[in-house]
Amino acid sequence: MSNKFAPVLDAFGINPEACVVKPMGSGHVHDTYFIHHCEDGYPPLVLQKINHYIFRDVELLMHNLEIVTSHISDKNRKLGKNPACYGIVFLETDEGKSWTGNPTDGYWRLYWYIEDQVVFDVVPDSDVAFEGGAAIGSFQGMLTDLDASLISDSIPGFHDLQFRIGQFREAMEHGDNERIEYSSSLAEKIMHHQVDMLHVYERSRLNNLPVRITHNDAKFNNILFHNSKSADNPGFKANCLIDLDTVMKGYAWFDFGDALRTAGSTASEDEKRLRAIDFRLDIFEGFTKGYFQKGRDFLTNDEVELMHRAPAVFAYNQSMRFLTDYMTNDKYYKTNSKDHNYHRAMAQFRLMEKILEKQQVMKKIVDSTVE
Repeated sequence: MSNKFAPVLDAFGINPEACVVKPMGSGHVHDTYFIHHCEDGYPPLVLQKINHYIFRDVELLMHNLEIVTSHISDKNRKLGKNPACYGIVFLETDEGKSWTGNPTDGYWRLYWYIEDQVVFDVVPDSDVAFEGGAAIGSFQGMLTDLDASLISDSIPGFHDLQFRIGQFREAMEHGDNERIEYSSSLAEKIMHHQVDMLHVYERSRLNNLPVRITHNDAKFNNILFHNSKSADNPGFKANCLIDLDTVMKGYAWFDFGDALRTAGSTASEDEKRLRAIDFRLDIFEGFTKGYFQKGRDFLTNDEVELMHRAPAVFAYNQSMRFLTDYMTNDKYYKTNSKDHNYHRAMAQFRLMEKILEKQQVMKKIVDSTVE
């Protein structure tokens, strides 16, 4: 095992010599490792190095997570479920903290690995979409009785579209000149849609939509599933949401829109073949039915009214964020090529266009689901 992990594991009371540590996952933000602990039949764990560039206040971040995960754990216990099997449960250091580290060596956290789970980068059918929608509805529902004032913004302005537009304009003025010129056509198209997209936020404000505790990064591959049937007859059931760093205050449509941005697309987030990108109405319908099965009791009619517009807003926002990062030389997202963020931005903008083409049909699906 690499010596770099030894001080971290020591801090959590884990014997480094008994561990096998391997890289895990393909997330954009943190460095994640799978730990097989060979000593005394210890269960597997997940070790993460927190991206301190994005999450500047680690103590605030982990305070949020402690509150939210403890609340969810309590709900699961009342349902007779083992919290470590149905949510994120952090281990504590010898000092009783959920994290360890410093600005020089980095910040680390450790939590139980939930075994026998799968994630879907591509949603195979409407049944899985239904389960994913139900998982997000349940997640929001479990947090409706948690005091939102206890949660601080781990990333200020994360889904503030006006703020993101400001960052985008700043990048267009002061970013890398070569990249700005290369992406100027896409940048112009993005700015053309800003008024329409901001209108959804304005409607939310004018209608006094409830400010809830939401996941805020509810990509479909942040939902864990388990196979509830046999190998010959698979039946995937959603288990829980992971990657809770962005759990903050927000509107319910944030999670609905971001999940469908990823679930409903016919292609990956960085697909270069734009003709391959479309938005699947069967996935939208399945997800919508699952979400409202769990969420209709706590959602207001004004919240429901905006749901069909949310996926386009999130595809737009993500396109702009990718292009902002591209023009400022890829400081935020991990990339595997020079123009990776540019291709991501192009793909998300194309997805937004395809969603907008289907907007009225999507509204009818929502209306028929909740009536």
